[in-house]
Amino acid sequence: MPTNHYDGVDRFGYASLWYKIGELRVDDKFTLPLHMNFNSSRQTSSPYLGAGWSLALLESQIVQQEENRFRLVEPSGWGRIFWRKNAKETVLDGQGGWKAEIRADRISAWAECGTRLDYYRGRIVGMKTGGHDIQFVQNGGHLAEIRSGMRTLVRVERDVNGDVTGLALDGGERIALERGDKPRVEYVAGKNLLAGVEPGVTRVEAAKVNHAFEYRVDSNVRPLLVVDASREIVWNPEDGRMVRDGEWTYETRNPENVGNAEISRTAENGIRESWFLDTLGSKEITVSANGLKLVKNFHAHGPMRGLLRLVTRTGNGVEEKIYEASYDEKGQLIHATYEGLNFSAGSNGMRYSHPNQTTKNH
Repeated sequence: MPTNHYDGVDRFGYASLWYKIGELRVDDKFTLPLHMNFNSSRQTSSPYLGAGWSLALLESQIVQQEENRFRLVEPSGWGRIFWRKNAKETVLDGQGGWKAEIRADRISAWAECGTRLDYYRGRIVGMKTGGHDIQFVQNGGHLAEIRSGMRTLVRVERDVNGDVTGLALDGGERIALERGDKPRVEYVAGKNLLAGVEPGVTRVEAAKVNHAFEYRVDSNVRPLLVVDASREIVWNPEDGRMVRDGEWTYETRNPENVGNAEISRTAENGIRESWFLDTLGSKEITVSANGLKLVKNFHAHGPMRGLLRLVTRTGNGVEEKIYEASYDEKGQLIHATYEGLNFSAGSNGMRYSHPNQTTKNH
């Protein structure tokens, strides 16, 4: 399940809530998780959960964002970008070494590990993973059930109007889904306006899951989500950015040419923290409540891309190097130093030593 540095806000500064509400048991050793997500930037409405929500496993899709750029949302909820050099190419390259191929209305994407995802007109219809062949069965243009062989793993329940009321899992478990009215707020000519209502999930209930959601607007006509009667989240309708989560007030800034936001938050008692994943500079910057600044630097190119190379810590105006690593041409760690300890890769595994001590195997 995707995670965020600050619980409830993603790296772009949007309100983002993740919940695991169940799992599909394919066999005794392999399961598929059911993750639901709310994101304040989402302009679409889930047929299962309503506006701003997504039920990742049932709504996995691949969307063409630009002529040569595609975004795939995996059944787990993770997003992955694919690209090509020109519109004539049918084979796409993807993040994490993934590949994809376009064949008319069908796109298949696969990883080196053997996982394969099949899409028809953008919607998932099949998945091969963990040695299993999973089918997503449609009925009348809607997902009816997910199968493994002849066994139904989950069946979508609908009322006489076709609205989703729950999910019936193999083994007898049921996840009840209730929806109600969610205010739709629009930013028009510098003002927040209540433009109507749209459906939004109000309750998710199963044997081990019970979540309640309530939708309102605050005094500034900003959308407000109440989670389990105890947590209030407010976001800006102009850009979807988080404004408040409980005791924390958020501020976001978007540097030019960097997709992620610089996120700062202040608690009611005045404590202030900040975090920024600078993809352009290949570093992550965190300032904690005690004022310490931690900067993680990553390799930006080649086989070492994304690997941690240097960490510095700054406090009281003094910067110190607390971690440094070197890798071979294949991206394998060969040496690292951390807080005065030296680590080296050898035939017997990692060895560590202190500058004043004898080297030890570990």
